Amino acid sequence: MPWIDIRCSQQSFATQTGFQTIYGVASVSAEMEAFAEEGGRTKKDRAESDDSLGYSPKVALALLCVIGAVVMSFMAFRSGDAKRSNLVGVLCAAALLLLAAQMMMGFPAKKGIGAGMASASKRQTSGDPMDEMGKGMAEAMMIQIDVRHLPSLYFVLLMLGLPTLLLANDLLDRMKKG
Repeated sequence: MPWIDIRCSQQSFATQTGFQTIYGVASVSAEMEAFAEEGGRTKKDRAESDDSLGYSPKVALALLCVIGAVVMSFMAFRSGDAKRSNLVGVLCAAALLLLAAQMMMGFPAKKGIGAGMASASKRQTSGDPMDEMGKGMAEAMMIQIDVRHLPSLYFVLLMLGLPTLLLANDLLDRMKKG
């Protein structure tokens, strides 16, 4: 499920799932695919390009925490060990905090697009007065780019929040008994 929607002038041109956020790739919208094909670029050309939207190690660590939580939940279910079930809550809380930190810092897609536009404008410098106008247009386009969080990202945060709340409730109960 897509987590973020990358838009320019209120028009969606790409989306990113959690996995794509880790690797720095995006799924291009159908309108942008048609536009690229009109420009003469084939899917193979676009797949071979080294354009990255930026990597997200926080999302990768959150994925590892979720995988660990799933493994620990099966182990806790089989053994009935309370320590392992608490570890599930701790891993879910860590994943939740990592994703929340990434959201607060911003996903790397906007920075990656800005860096790509800046490098493209530097490559096209030929001393022509029109180059300055092109740089100005690239800056104006960057202002229009918006990265929005989609409901599926909030759903993931909610699902990570439930085991975190169960852990917090268990810790509070232990503090009351002690």
